[in-house]
Amino acid sequence: TRANGVSVVDSRLNQTTGQPIKLEWEVRDGKITDVKVEGVSMVMTRRSDFNSYIQNNGGKVDALIAEMEKRAAVQ
Repeated sequence: TRANGVSVVDSRLNQTTGQPIKLEWEVRDGKITDVKVEGVSMVMTRRSDFNSYIQNNGGKVDALIAEMEKRAAVQ
């Protein structure tokens, strides 16, 4: 457990072909707050994706919200 209250759980995903993939789960208060795949934060990757989408749609967050609602409705 880190000083900020986040616990880190290391694991590996074994593949039938290729090398195992290193996963690092960050957990706070019993909830997963981030997953790092081979050292790459999925939270930071998603944040970058969201920022790009917003910038490509006139800087409006409403476009991102509408897209997310549309995708959620398909599920």
